Amino acid sequence: MSQPADLPPHLQARYGLLPVSRTRRALTWVAIVAAAIAATAWVNHANTPSASGRIISFTTLADHVTVRFETSRPSGHGSVCVLRAQDLASSDVGYATVVIPAGASTVQLDYKLRTLSLANLVELLGCTIEGTAPHVAGPAFAPGIQPPIQPWTP
Repeated sequence: MSQPADLPPHLQARYGLLPVSRTRRALTWVAIVAAAIAATAWVNHANTPSASGRIISFTTLADHVTVRFETSRPSGHGSVCVLRAQDLASSDVGYATVVIPAGASTVQLDYKLRTLSLANLVELLGCTIEGTAPHVAGPAFAPGIQPPIQPWTP
């Protein structure tokens, strides 16, 4: 038993001396390529600049809401934030996409969001870097209702 081929099959399998089938070799390469693609996608996503935001306060009136919110993004990048106002029945009464020009990394601003009726709730649905679409829910006004033109002006 001086040659590996002379060993019994169970020992050849244990020590990886059996020939590998084409199917197994192909599946191994598919797994390696899939892992490389996933790693590349993760690295690209991790290196993409992002923005975030939060509502600080809001004041409701009959026809608009004054929303004070803050957005954080990499310095020198613009950002886009989406605001939504809803009534007691959780129906949208105001919706706006707010573009904030490039500047400081953290910006606080007041926005007058026009509403169709008195708002009970205001949400900042999300923020993103300018030039990329925010991944948020679109406006959900009742059928036949047109969203109010933004921003509110007296």
